[in-house]
Amino acid sequence: MIGGAPAAHVEKLAPEKFFSDLRPGNEYREDQVAALHNAMTEELHDIEGFRVGEIEIQIFVLGKDDSGNFVQSHLCAIAHKCESFSSSL
Repeated sequence: MIGGAPAAHVEKLAPEKFFSDLRPGNEYREDQVAALHNAMTEELHDIEGFRVGEIEIQIFVLGKDDSGNFVQSHLCAIAHKCESFSSSL
């Protein structure tokens, strides 16, 4: 997986689980979480999520737009606490 160490543990996440797990602890960012959720689910298809690592955790959510281009959202978390929040939408 791009962005992770070659031997990093990779776990596939259902997009629904990603968004339900993202909300607790990020209440102060609820507008960002809701906007990301809406953009990913309304504008993209074939959405998949991946959790990379075990201590310094990287979360990637990927999907395709109507033109077939890949779009990603990336989170960096440490021990399940979200530390940064970015999206290429």
